[in-house]
Amino acid sequence: MYCILEVATNPAYQWDDLKMYHAAVRVFFEGGNYYDFELLKEKSSNLPYPYSPYAIYFLLFIGLFSSQKAALLWLGLKVAILIGLFWIWKKVFYDYLDEGKSWILFCLFLIWSLRALNKTIYLDLAAGNISIIEEFLIWSGMFFLLNKGRYLLFGLCLLVTSFFKLLPVILIGLVLVSGIGKMKDRMKQFGTICLVYFIVWGVGILIMPSEFKEWFNFLGRVSFLPQERGIINPAILPFLREVTGDMANVYKLIIYFLWVFLILFISYSVSKKLKKMDISYPKTRKHLFFLWCLAYPVIMPRFKDYTFIFLLPILYYSLFEVIKKSNSQTLKIIAGLILFYSFFNQDRGDHAFIVQDYWPLFITITSWIVFTVFIIKSSEKPESRKILNFMIFP
Repeated sequence: MYCILEVATNPAYQWDDLKMYHAAVRVFFEGGNYYDFELLKEKSSNLPYPYSPYAIYFLLFIGLFSSQKAALLWLGLKVAILIGLFWIWKKVFYDYLDEGKSWILFCLFLIWSLRALNKTIYLDLAAGNISIIEEFLIWSGMFFLLNKGRYLLFGLCLLVTSFFKLLPVILIGLVLVSGIGKMKDRMKQFGTICLVYFIVWGVGILIMPSEFKEWFNFLGRVSFLPQERGIINPAILPFLREVTGDMANVYKLIIYFLWVFLILFISYSVSKKLKKMDISYPKTRKHLFFLWCLAYPVIMPRFKDYTFIFLLPILYYSLFEVIKKSNSQTLKIIAGLILFYSFFNQDRGDHAFIVQDYWPLFITITSWIVFTVFIIKSSEKPESRKILNFMIFP
């Protein structure tokens, strides 16, 4: 509550992002080109408009108010949607995925999530970004997918999300691992969603060709901004750019794509192993869901500090799954330490160590490794576990 009051009463908060939304809508109302950064700067924006032409229509209400009133309205809207997001997480993780139905575990999650991963929720409220709304759409889709396999509603939620941010669209692949039905049916579901996307984006390009051309030009100019690195964008691509120093960009991209291939190959191999295990389908589906949701931020080329809101319930419940069900004391200890350390904030700024700058990324990678090993160890025959124990975890 204190943080919300601080954001609401201090004009220094909800800085660049909300000002950019407000400026873009004002330019739109005046009939101007909201992709023209010079026009936005005249409206006090420090950032260019980065979203698709579809997105501006969802933001029009902001331009009906002064900047001060718009800031209060935007904050109030996001707090209300955050409450809705917690409700969806309760439906997904407590009602559906938590076999023990532990209220204590869920209440601890609520407390933990407000501070975890460098206070990712607070960062979004303070910045005025649209990330909480984005996560609400993504997790609404997750709820539809996991609850009776309503894949079209899942796809629709991700489609609206893609109007603002394109990268989460790859999550439609979860239809293949967490959908309902045989693989043949899930492939058809995946294809149907892709067809809908193709139609929607194709129609947009036909009816708003100039706006989409401006957007494509913008994406070509600003993709993977070099200044977006460290604690504000603790993703794998900026990390590789930092540690490789003066290496040519083409080699940095090669290393990045090799990393992506490695993560996807291991996740796919572990998924095949998991499906062969003699466990119930709901549990297999849950473990596949955790595995691939952990892999998602590990391979993303851009994953801003406030985007880690997505990871909060996945990190928490997947690690508790390891703590509750792993036969390895080492895995349990590591999982507990990750949860413990992810609750504390790391230093921010130019003088932070690279480990501190990319702390959320390292936590995510370690969590993916721990959960992957947990699945492998659970699937190995007793005689094979001796080799695995010696090679990885005792």
